[in-house]
Amino acid sequence: YTVGFGLIEVLLSDERVQDITVNSPMGKTPIYLVHAEFEDCMTNIIPTRLEAESWATKLRLISGRPFDEANPIMDTDILVPNVASARVGAITEPLNPFGLAYAFRRHRDKPWTMPLLVSRGMLTSLAAGLISFIVDGNRTILVAGTRSAGKSSFLGAVMVEIMRKYRIITIEDTLELPCAALRD
Repeated sequence: YTVGFGLIEVLLSDERVQDITVNSPMGKTPIYLVHAEFEDCMTNIIPTRLEAESWATKLRLISGRPFDEANPIMDTDILVPNVASARVGAITEPLNPFGLAYAFRRHRDKPWTMPLLVSRGMLTSLAAGLISFIVDGNRTILVAGTRSAGKSSFLGAVMVEIMRKYRIITIEDTLELPCAALRD
């Protein structure tokens, strides 16, 4: 509890938890999460200011990036061994006048595939077939959208469609694509 991210790790251990939001001011606001089954949920967990500052210190050490008044936004990844990995977005003063705030997005344990996107209603079978045909034809695809639009999930599913004989080179600022899972 004191070495890692505390109760955040416990929440991340549930594979149905998708997003965890920790808003400021610390010590007054509970943690909110998005659950696959129950959707938007408010927890009874209220992190202290010391916990939030401890998380900020750990994120600085993990990422090697500054996080202070001059650099008030941080995007990085955390890996909780044998539990989960997550993308973390953090913000502090002066952009957030109430102090630290965090958004943890849990990475899926197994990569998305086209059939899985179709079964969840994210794509039609016709669209999935067309995309698979485009990938087989070595055509260029541009994937664009706002934050949380599903770009990385879609790209992960497209990567599964690429034949294994081809080399895939990814360039990412924050590692989002399931390269290790696909390699395994």
